[in-house]
Amino acid sequence: MITDEQLNTLAISFGVIMVTLIVVYHAILSSTTRSDIKKA
Repeated sequence: MITDEQLNTLAISFGVIMVTLIVVYHAILSSTTRSDIKKA
């Protein structure tokens, strides 16, 4: 079985990964939106 400490580490790891992916997605989205505005 998984211990509480392992579960805590797993949850924190998934949380950090999710936040990182959200920041990367936002950076990519805003940079493509800005380049589309400059082209118009």
